Amino acid sequence: MYTALLITLRRILQPLDRIVTEHPDAVALAALVVSFIPRFNEAAQTYLNPDEVLYFQMSIPSGIRTLYQSALGTQHPALYVVLMHWLSKVGEHEVALRSVAIAAGTVFPWFLYRWVSLVWNRLAGLLALLLVAFAPHLISLSAQTRGYTLAFLGICACLYFQERALRESSSRWMIVSSAALCLGIVSEYYVAFFAAAAGVGFLLRAWKQAPSRRLWIAWAVGQACGVALYGFLFVTQIRPMLSSPMGDAENEGWLHGAFPWPGDNLAVFLASGAVKQFAWLFASISTGTLMTLPFVAGLWFLWKGKSPAERLPSRLVIALTATMFVLAAAAAVFHFHPFGRSRHTGFLGIFIAAVIAIALERVLRRRPGMLLPAALVLLPAWHFFAIEDQNNIAASRHQRRRMLAAIEHLRTRIPAGAAILMDGETRLLVDYYAGPRGSARVPRQQKAREWASGDYRLVSYRFSYQAIPQIADDLRQFRADYRLPSDNAVWLIDGGWSLFEYRNTPQDQAFRTGMENLGDVLWIVKVPPVLSAGAAP
Repeated sequence: MYTALLITLRRILQPLDRIVTEHPDAVALAALVVSFIPRFNEAAQTYLNPDEVLYFQMSIPSGIRTLYQSALGTQHPALYVVLMHWLSKVGEHEVALRSVAIAAGTVFPWFLYRWVSLVWNRLAGLLALLLVAFAPHLISLSAQTRGYTLAFLGICACLYFQERALRESSSRWMIVSSAALCLGIVSEYYVAFFAAAAGVGFLLRAWKQAPSRRLWIAWAVGQACGVALYGFLFVTQIRPMLSSPMGDAENEGWLHGAFPWPGDNLAVFLASGAVKQFAWLFASISTGTLMTLPFVAGLWFLWKGKSPAERLPSRLVIALTATMFVLAAAAAVFHFHPFGRSRHTGFLGIFIAAVIAIALERVLRRRPGMLLPAALVLLPAWHFFAIEDQNNIAASRHQRRRMLAAIEHLRTRIPAGAAILMDGETRLLVDYYAGPRGSARVPRQQKAREWASGDYRLVSYRFSYQAIPQIADDLRQFRADYRLPSDNAVWLIDGGWSLFEYRNTPQDQAFRTGMENLGDVLWIVKVPPVLSAGAAP
């Protein structure tokens, strides 16, 4: 019985072995086509989050100078905002605005596959491709109007073309590699960690294997272009951003756990921060922690090398990966960049996947055809058990059809011309989905922040509501600024990244019993006069 089962299994696996061994590029392309489907579906089924709407508003001005100045309000390079300006001319549907991110998120695993194939082999490259193409959080990131996937594309293409340039002594491929690096630089600031590590890696490689003079020149020109770009970005955006209180507020708020603070054990922070990179990639704390074991094994195999002749390139993968981990951790220690379970260090997941793939290749190398049935079983299970990205809007709320229904409910319930109180996050969403595209800010009161948006006046005093007392303070200010009669109810809407939470205090309970909750994705609330006038202490 056992022998017959083995014979049957071998008969099934033999053609699969040939497919994976003889046609790895076709397998890789098929996987990318499949990975495009969940990316497109998520982009089409979810509404724009507040950051995405903000980028859209920044992309409205015409003229490169004005457009670039508008984009300086973010903590990211301006590339995607500029791209969105042109994407919005094609269409303002969520898929159109997210199309570049979707395309980059679908394509960058191909270059990772080709790079790993060069430094190890095609089977390891396929494994790395599957890990990053189907990682749940990377799929979500591909369905947002952000520059992260463009940065991933720049990083992976830079690695692949630089490796080809060194192996073929080709200045042409080195120029292409430098262009890919520049794409990454203008996409996300964390590419600086990769740029520094890749530069050190090239110099170490050149020390052992002297490149040609033309290759040296091509590499040096690319580095000079990168330095010039960072100089421009520093003068126009980074230096003003360093003195902005917005960054400190984020570090002390929702990114608090991604930095060490006085009293924290630094060694514990660094160790937990490193494990969090695995947890983010695998969308699971337990699975991510477990996958540190094949990662360590992969580092060992890289150190040993495929052969003595190939030992230098594989060992430089270790140096590249370790350098980026060290730089990212150091940036968190000095409070320059978060080092936690978030998209901000998602680029480390690329190298985690590559190293783990090299370890898994050792398991599958005798039966490469097992890759296909294993993927059919494990990839759906991975997504079934994955936890949501803690920094995204909850999937139960993040549905486009429900947002459109909430906006329609708003129009039927709240009379035209009304002034509506909301936080800044919600104002962005309501302005985009209920008002004319690109509505301009119209200040009405010195103490209030009001925007004209279609039939409504949207008023916000702070960017996000975290608790009822904040709403109570804003309600009191709102009534004073607009001189509302004491018998007038006040319209309040909350949405954005999260909804405010009720606590077991008398004030919160008074709000809860007095409010008329009329919304779902958005909480559309009519606050009775007695609460809106006197709830604040």
